[in-house]
Amino acid sequence: MKGARIILYAAALLLAAYFVLFAIRALDANAIAQAFSSPAQVLAIVVASLMYAGIIPVTGWAWSRLLAGQSEQRNGADLAVILGLTQLAKYVPGNVAQHATRAALALRSGLRAQAYFSTLAQETLLAVAASLMVGFALLAWSGHRMEQLPPSTEGWLSLVAVALGAAVILLASVRLKPEELHRRRGWAWKALALAGGLPGPSITLLALAAYIFNYLIIGIGLWILSIYSGAGLSFSLVTAAFALSWALGFLAPGAPAGLGAREGIMLLLLQGAAPPERLAVFVLLARLVTVLGDLICFAVASILSTRRTTIGPP
Repeated sequence: MKGARIILYAAALLLAAYFVLFAIRALDANAIAQAFSSPAQVLAIVVASLMYAGIIPVTGWAWSRLLAGQSEQRNGADLAVILGLTQLAKYVPGNVAQHATRAALALRSGLRAQAYFSTLAQETLLAVAASLMVGFALLAWSGHRMEQLPPSTEGWLSLVAVALGAAVILLASVRLKPEELHRRRGWAWKALALAGGLPGPSITLLALAAYIFNYLIIGIGLWILSIYSGAGLSFSLVTAAFALSWALGFLAPGAPAGLGAREGIMLLLLQGAAPPERLAVFVLLARLVTVLGDLICFAVASILSTRRTTIGPP
């Protein structure tokens, strides 16, 4: 296990180094200045940032559906405030601060620990599954493949996708409430109850659809950004590159918000689709968009949190 962590750390560092070296070699001051040379380009950055920020209320709604599977009725808007307040914490190295802050806020609001951690696991599983579904489907649609990544990447990603697909089918197979499972005999039922039971088809598919929608919304924003930044990438390729780089960056331990690793993966996936200097500018602007989006989420959530003192039913 320790060896695997060391390998993942090394991979994340190599990808970050690749991104830095690529940017140094490909970028020049004129390329960066051109990205901000017109009001339309600045507006594209703002629009893309707002669309990125829009995933937080959608994710809050999806979280409320998953909590409903735990017999916890919560307002999606209030849950979105919790998510917004923790957005900046993900830039702290180690990927621990955001989860710790979110857990503290959620538990302080009155959510049961079991319900919180069960839905967090389900959310993670469904979000990664959605990223791979969107990434593989739109990458195939774009006509590109994953030859630029290490040969083994496509193989093990496909295995992960199959495993996640099986897990999604299991979650969607039948509705089994934790309180019902606690009354059944047998250690398997008890273990499933501790894991939060199964949310069933309606809840699982609605949450999965919400996470897929998130990647599509981000993709539209980045597609607009690519047009006005001069890269001129297709919607399918931009969205696929973001979704797959998010999934791979998510697996990079210790990298703050996938910083460096995700950009390196995006550059590899986009290689050949535009001149190198255009790609470098676009990837840097994409990172700027996500940072601005997170700042917007945090600012809005901070304002709303002063007006919402409790989290209750919708």
